[in-house]
Amino acid sequence: MDVKLFYRQLAAKQAELTDSHPDGAVYLVSLPNPAIQARAGVVCEAPIEIAARNIVKATHKLATAEQITAYHQEQSAERVRIQAAEAARRAREAVSRLNLPRVGVKRCA
Repeated sequence: MDVKLFYRQLAAKQAELTDSHPDGAVYLVSLPNPAIQARAGVVCEAPIEIAARNIVKATHKLATAEQITAYHQEQSAERVRIQAAEAARRAREAVSRLNLPRVGVKRCA
């Protein structure tokens, strides 16, 4: 690809994304790319500059509303799973601290 053409397309895509995404966050979905062994269909959130570059390079495309909703649901479910695992870890730590012998403490008879 011609470098000048690439940067012209990049600038145009950045301007387009800036107009359509004023908050600066763009949801993308990956396209299959056997050259780098990339999986298709992986949704991610990216700033406008990175999103524009990935779209121009044809490694990603804009995610649909359904894909974004599914992504948020997956993220919420993963967040709940991680919080539950962390709570269980903290509970195990609390119990193990109670069962530790006290070193250096003399007991009165």
